[in-house]
Amino acid sequence: MKNLIRRTLKESEEYTWAINLVQDIQKKIEDKYRYVFIKTLNGKGFSESFRTMDDLIKKYGDWVNVNWFDVKMELEKITDEDIIRYNQPTFTGWWESRKIMIKSAQDPDNRWGYHFYVQKLLKKE
Repeated sequence: MKNLIRRTLKESEEYTWAINLVQDIQKKIEDKYRYVFIKTLNGKGFSESFRTMDDLIKKYGDWVNVNWFDVKMELEKITDEDIIRYNQPTFTGWWESRKIMIKSAQDPDNRWGYHFYVQKLLKKE
């Protein structure tokens, strides 16, 4: 019985350690990147950044009729090197990737009449 208790405690400690490690890695990734939703036309509109792509989709996912999985995969393809190479100066502590248009103002199913983009930001080290 004592061996079972010891083994269970050890497994519990290892499980807790693994969970903490995963959470630390997720936090570092979330702190490294931001994802931006952009609505614009002729200099008017707005942008808002999010810690995760899922948060962006949660807030603006129903604004634009797109396959958000594909958009997310397109952003994930953008590497740190791509962002640094593109390197638009922002003076905000972040490097900007190129913008990815997800919906044009001319698209027939765009009820807003604005261009919509997403963008990935990389924290400057």
